[in-house]
Amino acid sequence: LPSEMKLATVGRGSAVALEEALGREPDIVPATTYDSEGLLALPALQRVDGQRILILRGEGGREPLADTLRRRGATVDYLEVYRRECPVPEKRNQGWLEKTDIITITSSEALQNLVSLTAAAQRSQLLAKPLVVISERTAALAQKLGFCHPALVAERAADEAIVQALIDWTHRKLPEPQP
Repeated sequence: LPSEMKLATVGRGSAVALEEALGREPDIVPATTYDSEGLLALPALQRVDGQRILILRGEGGREPLADTLRRRGATVDYLEVYRRECPVPEKRNQGWLEKTDIITITSSEALQNLVSLTAAAQRSQLLAKPLVVISERTAALAQKLGFCHPALVAERAADEAIVQALIDWTHRKLPEPQP
């Protein structure tokens, strides 16, 4: 790629993948909120009038990034480079729900897949499980899908923040000490 071309990504994982594939770090990466909204909040994407922007995404991805960049004056095109699909469950994974105290979900698609893959007979058991998620959007979806507990939203989409949310949940879950 030409060195004058700016590269942006929404998350650290994508930044590492870009560096490995292209031999250079992205120029623009959100520091805290790893999503389109976090990217759009950065100073580098405030004034894009007259710029051409190519968004690499999965088939049928969200529109807010392109819509906002167009409103800010950019010409935006897509290159769809992957497809999100619901996985096929493996028989050996049966019984996992009974052994699970809390579920970590890192995307709205994963949450929808989890619900759709859960047998109707186990759906109420699934919906009773607490969740740790990485975005308010996924927390809202969990509520809409009928999860009993409000989802715990990790401070950011990073392993350390997810682990901290799990630790926080564990401390809240423990019984009060006996005097």
